[in-house]
Amino acid sequence: MLRVLAKALSRIFFRRISLSGTPYAGPHAIWASNHQSGIVDPALIMALTPVPLRPISKHTLWAHPIMRPLLEMTRAIPVRRTQDMMIEAQAYKQAMEKGLSEKEWRANANSEAFQAVTSALISG
Repeated sequence: MLRVLAKALSRIFFRRISLSGTPYAGPHAIWASNHQSGIVDPALIMALTPVPLRPISKHTLWAHPIMRPLLEMTRAIPVRRTQDMMIEAQAYKQAMEKGLSEKEWRANANSEAFQAVTSALISG
């Protein structure tokens, strides 16, 4: 349903959409966009890909009352960005007190995201 909506909105807001290269449409792929808009670019990718996608989105979007249902419908995977982690000063401080390095803390914070991405790729 979201894919149909994304296609309709893409056609309304953009007169011409072009793809370069030949995207892989197999069961295991990662589609990436270097994007300026956290909403428009994922919607365009969703509209243009020939296969269902599971987006990766910054974890702070799950707190937004409009975005959360959309993220849940697409089975999005939350990921913690470095700038978001630095805001979580208390968690960072506790990790440092436990002797974790910043690199270890970042890896631990996203280990669930990496596991979810790996599972999604393996299952197609």
